[in-house]
Amino acid sequence: MLGENVFLKQFQQASPPCVQTTCFFHLGGFMYPLNALGHSQEVTFIAPEDLEDNIGVIMKVAAEGSANMFTCGSHHLIQLAAWDMPPDQKPAESIQMICPLGTNVYEGIFSDLKDKFPSAFAVLDVYGQSEGGVAVAIGFDQKTLGGTRTKAVKIVDPDTGVAVGPNVVGEITYKSDYPMLGYLNQPEENEKFFGKDGFLHSGDLGHYDEAGNLYFDGRLKELIKYKNFHLYPNELEELLMAHEGVQDAAVFGMPEPTVQELVTACVVRKENAEVTANDLQMLVDEKVDEHKKLRGGVHFVEKIPRNPQGKILRKNLASLLD
Repeated sequence: MLGENVFLKQFQQASPPCVQTTCFFHLGGFMYPLNALGHSQEVTFIAPEDLEDNIGVIMKVAAEGSANMFTCGSHHLIQLAAWDMPPDQKPAESIQMICPLGTNVYEGIFSDLKDKFPSAFAVLDVYGQSEGGVAVAIGFDQKTLGGTRTKAVKIVDPDTGVAVGPNVVGEITYKSDYPMLGYLNQPEENEKFFGKDGFLHSGDLGHYDEAGNLYFDGRLKELIKYKNFHLYPNELEELLMAHEGVQDAAVFGMPEPTVQELVTACVVRKENAEVTANDLQMLVDEKVDEHKKLRGGVHFVEKIPRNPQGKILRKNLASLLD
């Protein structure tokens, strides 16, 4: 890890050419162009619209340039890992670091990308939010968000606001020297975000281990309730994504008054994959606690709805089953 950190420091100082697919309206998107202006860095931007029907455009742009860095929407990286590279497509030999932004990517994605980026040494995790103006945590291991990088981080009980200990899921709060001024004309949202103790409320659920590594467990608003048990989509989505026949997946709570919500999955199958809904439901149900089982079933869909940052639009998932 020490060697990786030294390399990362040199990498940042050198300001190498970069290929980018992240939009400019959030922190991860607009910082790269600003950095380019200050350090005479070359940034090649690929508009998300150009990737709708052909994710392979990324490879063509990266292979033809001399970029060392590839920063992208996390969903673009997941799609690229699942993409079958044609025999006539050259790998992007110059890319050394890959940085997905928007949401978490699955463990093992680095291995799935090696044929496309043979010189890459790591997939870099950067956790933060535009409202806070800082990277809260940085790491090279997709099992975690990495070690904290901001002034202070505290995990609190969402109901009481009291700090919790290691391995207990709560809301991630943190301090920053560069927070936003506030949401325009939204006093209630500002009150939620700016804590009275100086900590900013991320709206994300997470926990930390004894070594101080931070973990992401989902969005506070995405918490699913089954018979008063609380569960988080992220854990189940990782199990689904681990299957070789799954390209993308999203889990949500389908309202059912008798039990509160049924845990339900939407899945995009890889082309020519023969996996069935029952196969995936058994895969998950055999590995999780009773209250986390997919009682709402597994439903195959053409596409998981996401915003330009790659975050799943969970409020739209139920309409896919109509």
